[in-house]
Formats: sequence, structure tokens, C-alpha cells
Amino acid sequence: MANITANRIGVQLDLTGPAFAVCAEEASGSVALDLAVRALRAREIDAALVGAVDLSDEPVHCTAAAGLGLAGRPADAAVVLVVKRLADARRDGDRILATVSGAPDGEPDLLIEDGLAELFGAPHAARGLLGVAAAAVALHHRAAPRTGRRAEPRPYARTADVVTTVLDAPPHRIRLHAADTAAWAATPPPGAHVYSGADRAGVLAAAADGTEGSAGPARLAVLAHDPTHLAAQLAAARQWLTAGGPRPDGVAFRATPLGGETAWRRTPRGDRLLLRGVGRARGARRVAGRPCAGRRRPRQRAVHP
Repeated sequence: MANITANRIGVQLDLTGPAFAVCAEEASGSVALDLAVRALRAREIDAALVGAVDLSDEPVHCTAAAGLGLAGRPADAAVVLVVKRLADARRDGDRILATVSGAPDGEPDLLIEDGLAELFGAPHAARGLLGVAAAAVALHHRAAPRTGRRAEPRPYARTADVVTTVLDAPPHRIRLHAADTAAWAATPPPGAHVYSGADRAGVLAAAADGTEGSAGPARLAVLAHDPTHLAAQLAAARQWLTAGGPRPDGVAFRATPLGGETAWRRTPRGDRLLLRGVGRARGARRVAGRPCAGRRRPRQRAVHP
């Protein structure tokens, strides 16, 4: 009966090629992904829809899972992935979240176990493919999911292993590699708006007219998510610049540009770059043409005008 569902989906979407269901307990979806990858590598197909659906959060399944001692709270899930050969996806302009490799080699940068049951519950047959989807998104955004907290940034994550515990069978493992990347943020980042003039009054006049630019020495920078937010930010900036008070969040003003040089320093760990303001650079050889005294010489550094 499960094959009938797969065939009807293929007919409704006008797909060609085989359509069938895979039954492998918790690894059903991830085993289906293995079969799709194998067919793509053999050039038997050009693309595949790999899906896994399970409505496990119902009394009969909950009772059976409890009797078998299965870990995780039963849950419902539906996951669908589009899988192509990498060259074909690049040609078609597709956004690529991750790629599937062969047998795992070495330790992964991220480990996704049992479909992140603590976050999503345990949707049984969809559990493995849910883990694959979570791992692909994690690599795409270079962030590791965490229970009850925001994702943890992992800028150097390149590989992820998805390990699914299977009833009465060895665990199933798939390795993913990072592909395209996109910045991760809980909300879309705001846009930057810059207004300039000869002095503070000129900047305020440009802001009132909605004229953006950075030609003048005095500049006002405002971060805003949309036109309504921008209007509120500009009103707060005008109040701050004319009547005083605390500086609004997302607003900055300078009457004259910063002078001197910008110092870039690589930390001893070599895994990040720090940008310090002029006059606050630490460990750089020179700032504004003068040596920095009283600082230990860093291992790597560069100064750019």
C-alpha cells in the first residue's frame, strides 16, 4: 500500500522514473536517500524527491514505543529533499544546502544524532531524514542546533554526520559536506542608511529629505529593517542630536571621519580576525604611524592604511 502513495505523488507532480516506498524503521528516510544517491551516481536518474512522513504522536504508536523501551517523545514529521548531481544543480542555479559523501572518514565537525529528538521529538520513520535536513541547514548556516537555546555559531564547520538509531539493527550513518553558505540570524539583518553633510545641521537636513550619501565629513548611520522602522529610527536620531539623551540603538554619528590607520591582528589561535578602532588597537606594530609600547609582540599581524 505504501508504494501506491509514492506512485500517486509521482503522477500528481508529473514525474518520470520509479516511485516506491522504503521501510527501514527509523532509518527509512535516510536509506531512501542512500538509494537516490546511488541512482544519481549511476546516472539512472537526473533528480530525486526523497521524503519521509510519520504520524507517530498517536495512542497506538505511543503505547508500542513505550513497550519497546524506545527513547524519545513520539512526534509527527514530514520531510522532503530534492537531490541532484552537484554539477546539474550548479547549472540549474539551485541553492545547495549540502552534499552527500561516501563512507565517513575521520571525525565530523557536527554530529546530529537521532534526528535531534530533544528538539523535534521522535517521528520514527521520518527520524533519519529529519536529522539529514537539520544537518544540511546547520552546515548551510554554519551553526549547530541546541535544545532550548539559539543555535551556536560554527563558522568552520565543513562536515556533519547524521547517526540514526534503528530498531533491532545497527545505527545508520550518513556524512554531509558543506556547500553554499548563508549567514544565520534569528531575524533578517537590518539595512544600513547613511546621511551626510557639512555639519550636524546638514546631516539632519539630508535625513529629513531622505537623501542618502557619504560625501560630507559629518555622517549619520542608521540601521533599520523596513521603511516604518527607518522613520522611527530617524526620529529618535533627531531627538538625540538636537535634545541630547542616550544614543538610540542602531544609530551612530560623527562630525568628522576617523583618521589614522586600521589595524588587523590575527590572534595566537589563528582562528579569527579582530578589528580594533584607531587608538585602541592591541598588538599591532603601528597605529597612526607610531609604535605601540608596552604590548607583547603578537605572532602574526598586518597593518593596512
